[in-house]
Amino acid sequence: MKKCIVLALTILFSNANFSQCVDALGNPCNHIYNSGQLPEFTFRTFKNNRSKNRYYKLVAKVRKVYPYAKIAGQRLKECEAQLAAMSEEQRNVNSKKYYKLVEDQIKAEFDKDMRRLTVFEGQLLIKLIDRECSRTGYILVKDLRNGFVAWGYQQFARICGTNLKKSYDKHGDDSLIEEIIQDFII
Repeated sequence: MKKCIVLALTILFSNANFSQCVDALGNPCNHIYNSGQLPEFTFRTFKNNRSKNRYYKLVAKVRKVYPYAKIAGQRLKECEAQLAAMSEEQRNVNSKKYYKLVEDQIKAEFDKDMRRLTVFEGQLLIKLIDRECSRTGYILVKDLRNGFVAWGYQQFARICGTNLKKSYDKHGDDSLIEEIIQDFII
């Protein structure tokens, strides 16, 4: 009985798609959509359930961390715009104070959330901030703080298994992350 109902509905609605499409001359179209109207999707195939689970865990982690990277990129651009509006003398005197003030605001706002991140999510956040700002984590820390602090963070990052000096490579190592951002977030 269910098969008959499904077959009847399929036949009933399959003709409706063709009958609603009319070209400029009033003739019915022989296609449902024009090319370019619908996005193209590629279906991902997995070798086994383990690789499938790893992929969807990465998707979940990117979805969790990406908003923080977007906020960090926006705040950095705002800071740079504020500093660009200052004169050269004011910039030399006030830049470190201004960055420290913004850092304290960010710590007050996001400290609890950042402490809940796993090591891998922190590594992912560093990569995504590099994607947003087009500067590595090491260069950001060196510019915003100083070289010694950047060196210390680099040593700690190396202990955790990452490298702050490594840039985001959307066509190489980080292509899967870029694909996830394009498919699931944007």
